[in-house]
Amino acid sequence: MSKERYEKWMRYWDEHPERISAVQFLTNLLSIYFIYAYLDLLFMNRDNDKLIPLLAVPAVAFVLLTLLRAVINGPRPSEVYGIPAAVYRKNSGHSFPSRHTFSAFMIAFSAFYAGFPNWGILLLVLAAAIALMRVISGLHFVSDVTAGALAALAAALIGYGLLF
Repeated sequence: MSKERYEKWMRYWDEHPERISAVQFLTNLLSIYFIYAYLDLLFMNRDNDKLIPLLAVPAVAFVLLTLLRAVINGPRPSEVYGIPAAVYRKNSGHSFPSRHTFSAFMIAFSAFYAGFPNWGILLLVLAAAIALMRVISGLHFVSDVTAGALAALAAALIGYGLLF
């Protein structure tokens, strides 16, 4: 995202604070929905051999992604451009890759692994919405959310053995 585009988005949110509140509310609501979706996947697979991978793969991948973020410590758009994001964030850095995006896509891919492709498609669409909202609110660059989604795809393909 260029500085000009970032400035344009942040100016828009300054002029329409009720809309950024709606974006923030939707992001939080979708995040909660993904937690329930994941718990539901675990519950629906509690009696079969997919439960352990559904627990282990996202957990291990999340920890590895968190360690990678700490090493990279990528700046957020507000830090790079010196313009506050539309959504307040008290911490700096740790922007690349996006963990919100990673988690949402990881849960969507987990739905496919668990044998629920229709639910997986819905979750992919909602994960893309989370990624978009993270960018337009100024919390992440497009590269942050793209890397988060690709990291989830790689973790699912490798962790769930879908490549083999």
